[in-house]
Amino acid sequence: MRKRQQIIERIRTSWIQGVLEPSLADVPYIQLLLQQQQGGEPDQYDQEGAMTLSSNAHIIDIYHNSGGRLLILGEPGSGKTTLLLELLRDLLVYAEQDVHFPIPLPLNLSSWSRKRLPLEQWVSEELASQYKVKPFEPGQLLLLLDGLEEVEEDVREACVQALNSYQNTHNQVQMVVCCCAIEYRHLKVTLPHLSAVEIRPLTDEQIDAYLTALPARQDEIKATLSTDDVLHDVVRGPLWLYILAHVDQDSLHLDFSMASLAEKKHTLLNAYIRSRLQVPEKNNRYTLPDQLRWLAFLARQLYGHQQTAFRFKQIQRSWLPAGRWVHMYRIFMGIFVLCAAGLTYSLAIFDWRDISAIIALLVWLVLAVIVFVVWRLIIAENARQNISSLWLLVGFGWAGQFQKLLSDLSLGWISWFFIALSLPVIFVVVVSLPDRRLSYRPDDEFRQAIQYSIGFCLCSVLLLCLWGWLLHGFVGIWSGLRLGWLYGISAGLSLGGDVSIEHFILRFCLWRAKCLPWRYMAFLDDTMKRKLLYRVGDRYIFCNTAVFKYFLSLGQGSE
Repeated sequence: MRKRQQIIERIRTSWIQGVLEPSLADVPYIQLLLQQQQGGEPDQYDQEGAMTLSSNAHIIDIYHNSGGRLLILGEPGSGKTTLLLELLRDLLVYAEQDVHFPIPLPLNLSSWSRKRLPLEQWVSEELASQYKVKPFEPGQLLLLLDGLEEVEEDVREACVQALNSYQNTHNQVQMVVCCCAIEYRHLKVTLPHLSAVEIRPLTDEQIDAYLTALPARQDEIKATLSTDDVLHDVVRGPLWLYILAHVDQDSLHLDFSMASLAEKKHTLLNAYIRSRLQVPEKNNRYTLPDQLRWLAFLARQLYGHQQTAFRFKQIQRSWLPAGRWVHMYRIFMGIFVLCAAGLTYSLAIFDWRDISAIIALLVWLVLAVIVFVVWRLIIAENARQNISSLWLLVGFGWAGQFQKLLSDLSLGWISWFFIALSLPVIFVVVVSLPDRRLSYRPDDEFRQAIQYSIGFCLCSVLLLCLWGWLLHGFVGIWSGLRLGWLYGISAGLSLGGDVSIEHFILRFCLWRAKCLPWRYMAFLDDTMKRKLLYRVGDRYIFCNTAVFKYFLSLGQGSE
């Protein structure tokens, strides 16, 4: 029961408070006209049997009349996602009031393309990834699936077949699917289990009522529409009417006379996005070219990884621009590990009161960097390991302890032979591993891991210093400090510290490559205030598909 309430609250916070309410704030509300047709067959929509519903018809009533199996169709920018979220808002109320009512779960089908799993398994993975909960039984969930047209075209029909298979296996399960009408009509495989409803274009009366409700510039916008029939057709989609109403004043005087429908949409969208990014914000440190480049890079990465939502910790090495920065990342990573390993080793074996030992350590580090760079230039690209190079930091420290033990046993030549072998080993492993995927821990778990690591380190230092002092007096305190440092590093890396250090170096390389700003979260939050992004829990999504495709076109054009 508690698990059920938690996921309901997460869904409401993420999608209703994070997306629906901001999208409807400070804009006149439009009651969309819907046309309903029983069955999900694409060739039925142009028949006379299609029924246009009353303007007072609500999506929740249509959902009930369909038996909980609904297909929402519409043109791009017609308001499909908003209508789906309005349905989600009403269904969440039912789920709270009735414990037997299935939990409405909004998901985007575009991510299905990555693994092409059976739908039940895909839903379980999305639940674990997005909401951090264990899987529910199929009958406990009401799937609200958006973005069927965003599934890759060559596997879109396979996705529809997966939906049909899921419906056939769990014939009592309710489901709502959203898709672009044109893309759906091109499918050879349809969704016959679902009752279809299509969003109709805005009427002249709806457009006029919307513009009249605006706080300013109504007459100017109406005058622009009255002289351009093609532009008037463009704003029959709610998205484009909203964009026209929110572009800056100069954009209303752009020359649309020779533009086609697609060109008018692109011109409008370009003017809207640039006007949003140039809106003065407090402490705004970003230039327009930088913002366009960073958002284009984000769109390109999401598209390339078949995702619609970005989580800060999902940044991987594959985000690095091919060529120089891939090599720079490996070099930075190797230099860091070599220096850190050298420091750890020195704590284990060197006497810091001996100036010759300090000089030898510095010479060793310089030679290590030189050998590493040379080795990196000749090593085969396909030589990879599945371990983290940062674990060499721990291993090298413990190796120093072992060498110290050998030295104390008067086996000096063995100890120096040991370090002679360890130096090339660290080079080979560091430069071989970089394509391992970073597996991040949840934020709460990682913060707890840091606390445990620090506490474990301090306790180890205190206890080992006390033990060394009791056995050897003040001389033993230094041994306690050395061992406590190694214990703390071992615990920190095992609890997620290795991934966090790699993530920091990766962000540094992406920042230097001008792919993203250093304070990336602050930039995304600033873009969210400009209504180009929405925050869904700990993830960011573009405000709509048109904006996403606009930035994607910029990114592709820059390649």
